[in-house]
Amino acid sequence: MTMLFSTLKMCTWNVGGLFSGDIDKTQDKTFIDSISKYDLAFLVETHVGYNSNIKNVGPFNYYPVCRPITKANNRYYGGIAILRKPHIKDHVKILKNSNTDYQWVKLEKKFFGFHRDLYICVIYYPPVTSTYTKKGGIELFECLENDITLFCKDADILLCGDFNARAGSHPDLIIQDEIDFLPLYNTYPLDKNIMLRKNRDKKLDCRGKDLCEFCISHQLRILNGRTLGDLNGNFTCYTPNGASVVDYSIVSESALDYILYFRVAEFVPTLSDCHCKIEWEMSAQFSANLRDDCIDHDLHTMPSRYMWSENSVTVFQEALTSPSVLEKISDFILKGHFTSKIEINEASVKLTNIFIEAAEQSLKKTPKYRKNKKKHKNFFDSDLHSMRKNLINYGKIYSSNPKDPMVKNHYYKLYREYNKCRKTKRKFLRQIF
Repeated sequence: MTMLFSTLKMCTWNVGGLFSGDIDKTQDKTFIDSISKYDLAFLVETHVGYNSNIKNVGPFNYYPVCRPITKANNRYYGGIAILRKPHIKDHVKILKNSNTDYQWVKLEKKFFGFHRDLYICVIYYPPVTSTYTKKGGIELFECLENDITLFCKDADILLCGDFNARAGSHPDLIIQDEIDFLPLYNTYPLDKNIMLRKNRDKKLDCRGKDLCEFCISHQLRILNGRTLGDLNGNFTCYTPNGASVVDYSIVSESALDYILYFRVAEFVPTLSDCHCKIEWEMSAQFSANLRDDCIDHDLHTMPSRYMWSENSVTVFQEALTSPSVLEKISDFILKGHFTSKIEINEASVKLTNIFIEAAEQSLKKTPKYRKNKKKHKNFFDSDLHSMRKNLINYGKIYSSNPKDPMVKNHYYKLYREYNKCRKTKRKFLRQIF
């Protein structure tokens, strides 16, 4: 079935591991529901390798970018996942990449109705204090500089992910840029006079300053704190040391008109260790063929099965002459001819209901046989489900009041209790078996 689309919805999220806290997020209903509405979803810090058996995540096609396993503790760190809906998969090209800390994808202008191709770079930039960075990790902005030089001539750029950079309200553009009083070429691209950013996180660190200077040099603009949906620059990361803004979506100034909104979602504990999902929507114009399993059909419930015997014909015919059924048959006949597709569908439903009502009055139903499935013993019982739900709900309160010490302390108290209970139950189950 072909459908027309006028927007493109995307999100990025540092999930702190696809398998964390004994939860497989690729199968977790709460997690899948939280990303299913997007056309593209970009996950960072997936903590998995290429040897994982993940093929799809909910309705998305899964493409991983993984670091090698560490020799010190035999674990995976970092990692990126590109999630694409099937109806746009062929038009979202994943480009060849030599680095595991970022991944470029290309959105074709002809398909999405853009004026220029859109190159999206999904980024996980490890903290400055991490062992990985100290041992000689990449200088991200230098690598991006080389790539953007190749792309920006004929395309727009969008960077998104976890930069681990605190930029405060430091300007990411040249304020009141003009050429009237400077001896510059006529081809010099002026920075537009757009809204300055706001940020609830007032701290500016060295990497945040580098990020803003990088944006100025390439005419890129940070969406956080200046776009409809997030005009105050909400926090994106919550830790015991405080809240901060380290996750960004950054777009070429020439593509700002395509951005319809940008939003920082509420903090959801257990789905991420400390990060919020950030989402944005772009104006687009494209049509795509949706698979039947991707379309919500208005289907009617399957009717019951009935036992048929020698006298069933007579009994069923008698039921068709009952007052209630005759009334429905008369009403059906009086409607006359059915010409349109909608009228035919409605008529078929009414006729089916007539037969079902007659069968309910005259025939015995076939008993349902259920297979006795072996229940796998799982330590994640109803108590833990209740504690997790309570923790998620209070996480939303915490994200609204991150500077309230009572709210913060109570949240981390619930978090510790949940983790302690989870570990205790898991240990107890292992001892039994």
